[in-house]
Amino acid sequence: MKTGNAMLLNGEERFTLAVIRSMDKKGIKTIVGGNQKHSRSFYSKHVAKHFYYPPVELDPETAHKTILGYVKKYKPSVLFPMSLDTCYIVLKRRAEYERYTSIIPLPSYKEFCSLDNKAFQIKLAKKNNILCPKTYFPKTIEGVKRISKKITYPVLLKPLVSAGGYSIRYVTNAAQLTKDYKNFRLEKKLKFYNKNTFLIQECIPVNSKYAVYYRKEKDCFIFQHNSQHVTVYVLFNHGELVGLFANTYEDPTCNMLFSNHYTAVSVKNEKLVRQTTRLFKGIKFHGCASVQYLLDTRDNTYKFIEINPRIWGSLESAIKAGVDFPYMMYELALGKKVRPVTEYREGLKFKWVVCGEMYRIFKSRNKIKTLTDIFKPNTAWEISFRDPLPHLIHLVRSFYKIAKL
Repeated sequence: MKTGNAMLLNGEERFTLAVIRSMDKKGIKTIVGGNQKHSRSFYSKHVAKHFYYPPVELDPETAHKTILGYVKKYKPSVLFPMSLDTCYIVLKRRAEYERYTSIIPLPSYKEFCSLDNKAFQIKLAKKNNILCPKTYFPKTIEGVKRISKKITYPVLLKPLVSAGGYSIRYVTNAAQLTKDYKNFRLEKKLKFYNKNTFLIQECIPVNSKYAVYYRKEKDCFIFQHNSQHVTVYVLFNHGELVGLFANTYEDPTCNMLFSNHYTAVSVKNEKLVRQTTRLFKGIKFHGCASVQYLLDTRDNTYKFIEINPRIWGSLESAIKAGVDFPYMMYELALGKKVRPVTEYREGLKFKWVVCGEMYRIFKSRNKIKTLTDIFKPNTAWEISFRDPLPHLIHLVRSFYKIAKL
């Protein structure tokens, strides 16, 4: 068994729990920080210690000082900034953290900011001859007005930097485009960005009743994954591919109240893998990333949507299919040689039972079939009966959210 320990941030996220369990199987102890006082991962029996830090979006400086304080105290072997917010603050002050710990493979702060910018992503994709939706980058309101007269609606108004699909606007006419561009304000959760501007992008038609969902409490549109999406996940060590996985999603049966009640299905798509690998090799990328593609049924081609240069939400589906990205990241952070893993179990269905499948069962007309689908062969879930408390905490928090709506 391995010795050493890892510190994971963003203990409130479901994929942080997946990393905790991956580390435990290798005998690696974990310390977890979270920006919620009852973050689900705090309650895992595999966690040695946990701590709270204030949300980065509300107070980046205090969050940084708090996290760094615990890094100094525990001196973990490897630090995992799990989400966009903690990636930004850790990479921005990388030298301070690396006095006390090693950081998982991630690019420099400057490279990370570039890769997280949609204008840079689109230009990089086009440079590598990858198909993209029609995209415009207006600099002024006059430019928006000119574009509004020549485009076909609907379109998407997107910040060049955004997280989780938030702050995107779904626009159906020229008047709305001009109005939304003028009135656009960044949400509090994006405060840690220095500045932001917006792009206008063609909206690829999606064959799903629940593809676009308006979330009233957030005043934003969220775009749900479905079977037209393919996402390729990679881990690179200074330009060399060491980890690979791809999945798609079964069409959802209900709108996105809990944001995760879909089924991820592992797939193989050699063409998308080749172009994704080419994309990152050309810039000698160091770190993990996901690249989203959307099938455009008008010409039956996959169009590049975006790059997320960080750990992703459906990480556990890759682990269950045989690609243990967290452990490879841990080993690379310590300077060890890692054997590349590019083969995995194809066709594995991964379901998030709490609260996703529970909600699907509740809404389904055929509740017995929806329930028995969970137990079919070649199906995996996030639930661990050996470590149930995090799921109970997540369930309680979800019901509390619903009660407040």
